[in-house]
Amino acid sequence: MVLQSCRALAIFTTVLVVGCGDGVGILLGEVSLLGPPPAGDTGAPAGMSPIADAEASTDESNSDANTSVADTAPEASPIAVDAGTDLGQFGAPVLITELVASGFMAFKETLTADMLEIYFISDRPGGPGNQDVWHAKRARASDPWGTPNCVLEVSSPLHEAGPAVSPDGLTLWISSDRAGGKGGYDIWVSTRPNSVTPTWSTPRPVPELNTASDEFPRPPIQSGLTMPPSYREKLPNNQFQTCITSRSSVNAPWAPPTRLTEVDTSNIDTDGFLTDDQLGLYFSSDRVTLGDQDLYVAGRSGPQSAFITFVPIAELNTTHQERDPWVSRDGREIYFSSDRGGTLQIYHATR
Repeated sequence: MVLQSCRALAIFTTVLVVGCGDGVGILLGEVSLLGPPPAGDTGAPAGMSPIADAEASTDESNSDANTSVADTAPEASPIAVDAGTDLGQFGAPVLITELVASGFMAFKETLTADMLEIYFISDRPGGPGNQDVWHAKRARASDPWGTPNCVLEVSSPLHEAGPAVSPDGLTLWISSDRAGGKGGYDIWVSTRPNSVTPTWSTPRPVPELNTASDEFPRPPIQSGLTMPPSYREKLPNNQFQTCITSRSSVNAPWAPPTRLTEVDTSNIDTDGFLTDDQLGLYFSSDRVTLGDQDLYVAGRSGPQSAFITFVPIAELNTTHQERDPWVSRDGREIYFSSDRGGTLQIYHATR
């Protein structure tokens, strides 16, 4: 019997329904081979273990905040539903054709909260490197997307992967193997003063989140204070795994990330997308078939509790890769990437 994904979080008293996704090409995000968590007491919260190489920072000048934003987080207004509310299954996913460049990949999509802007990775011509950050926008959430353009300010001659835009569209994190980081793919951040201004600032590394291995940012929750990035630790299988990090304000540095060990398997478990109440986690995993990532949703009873339910989103999964989930705040729309058509492309489904 296959449980319905829409009921996975309904075991708790109150559930927020929102939504989950890192890169292919020269580096296909998490498609590479990470092992079981290290034994022993780490001192981290239940179900978590710290990432050893990431360093704590107390210097707010190194934070990734947009300095034009006040040092207070906006109050989140999550859309919650009572336990037992059933949104039903997602309908058949639809390829977003206006984002397709024939023969080239489009994946790692990340949207602003109003769903009027989308950022993604593509290896299509028109950018300075082999994998660049691309952007499209639209006037209304029901409209088709406009013609994509390369975000030249954050792209480089090397490789970018895993963009993550803040809900307000003013901060953009990327993963890049450009010089200036700690090694491998590091997390960089760029900001802009408002959503009307198209130009992003020169990206800066986020030292407190970076290690000598590979890291990918993920979209933060509405407050901008919690993020579930992906890390490839130097463990036996060298797989990407989902972590969690937070900060006290949008101008403060991030805390050292910790692994969500209850989410980890010996295979890939990544692309985390955390709901605003932090009770739901959408992610991708190849825990069933190695190399075949599927979409899952996990649930827990409180923000500091371990995730205890793990349900595949069966109506969206195929024998091909499904990954990079991003879910609207009302839980009724999901964007994800899949190579079911031969190359990774971005799909959309509703319920």
